[in-house]
Amino acid sequence: MKYSSRVITENTVVRCNRPKVPANGKMVAGFKKTYTYLDTITYGCNKGFKMFGGSVIECRENNTFVPPPPTCERDCGKPPVLKNGSAVNSPTTFPVGTNITYRCDTGYAFQEGGSKRITCRKDGTWSPLHAVCEPINCGNPGEILNGYYNVSDTTFGNKAYFYCDKGFRIVGKNYRTCTIRGWDGQVPTCEIVQCPDPPHIANGTVSSSDSDSWPYGSIARYSCLGNYSLIGEETITCTVTGQWDKDPPRCQSTELYFRIF
Repeated sequence: MKYSSRVITENTVVRCNRPKVPANGKMVAGFKKTYTYLDTITYGCNKGFKMFGGSVIECRENNTFVPPPPTCERDCGKPPVLKNGSAVNSPTTFPVGTNITYRCDTGYAFQEGGSKRITCRKDGTWSPLHAVCEPINCGNPGEILNGYYNVSDTTFGNKAYFYCDKGFRIVGKNYRTCTIRGWDGQVPTCEIVQCPDPPHIANGTVSSSDSDSWPYGSIARYSCLGNYSLIGEETITCTVTGQWDKDPPRCQSTELYFRIF
């Protein structure tokens, strides 16, 4: 039998035998009984299989196709997407046995009982992805004595704001933020509002409080000495702003009063 051939040297004729078709694959082009120098064969894979290696091989000088024929292996395709999460590893092909491990985005954590890993099975499908990434929930931001807090959402990134009851002022940062480690900072405190000592008046006295301080709501009561009478209201009150509600009264001599009138 005669074969057409391409001569690469004066005494050399190249002939290549057709390789075996890859399992789970097929020939797409290059159907011949015998192949000569630089002839090619093109392969494809059956549905559900992924090609590993080059799809085109070429008959070369040593009567061998280069590169070797590809292989066709089961491929699961792209793995499922995890809401609020992502894959730790990112291969470009997914043959049988490939494992994909997931992690949750910042601010999210795996719900208990879910699997963080899936595997490409022999039938070319992924094992079920049961993992769920749910927002980190910091729970109660902490109780504050003589005050209260307001928070619309206790999940990651949200803030809890603290307020004091009337007559108290906040000490410390007035909010806490939910982080991946829980609420940041500390619960502030509510201190009762204090007024400065009430002003002294000439020829008069002011009653002292029950302690050395004048908290919100305290009343300072004035009186005059000897022949002096009180002009103005006898009491002043410590307000929520930490200031007295008005100026103190004054003491006027009764002798001066009778001289005038």
